[in-house]
Amino acid sequence: MPRAEYEGAQYTDEFSVRYINSDENQEAGSRLGAWYDNDRILNNDAFILVIGD
Repeated sequence: MPRAEYEGAQYTDEFSVRYINSDENQEAGSRLGAWYDNDRILNNDAFILVIGD
């Protein structure tokens, strides 16, 4: 969900964009796929991602 839905309309059009070359993109996809396999995350499985303490 967009940040604006939680923190206010002032964040409606805020986003960032960065070019990622093909090799970096493929590496990220491979690592994500390995994480799904390793932690047995299946389609439509809910999970929690904790960032920070």
